[in-house]
Amino acid sequence: MKVGNTPAARDSASRVTYNASYPRTLTGADGEKTVYAIFSGNGSLAYIQDTIYFDTTSVQEATGLQLHLDGSYNGTTFYDLSSNNYTANSINNVLTTTR
Repeated sequence: MKVGNTPAARDSASRVTYNASYPRTLTGADGEKTVYAIFSGNGSLAYIQDTIYFDTTSVQEATGLQLHLDGSYNGTTFYDLSSNNYTANSINNVLTTTR
């Protein structure tokens, strides 16, 4: 396989053994980026490209309602009230708040 950040870079890249994951370094400003690859086998070539949104800004979790839809908290919903000077307590699944 060959991988590059542009079609020209992909075409001139050295061939590497196929792997399910392959690290790439993206450069430049934040925004949409496309990675290009060529996979070969059995006398065939497959030209593949994939586009992502490149964001170098650290993720900042918003305060407020947090929903965990992956089942990691068994359907429990958490409220972040700290930014509003509230104190939250949960006893026997009853949430009380005080200010």
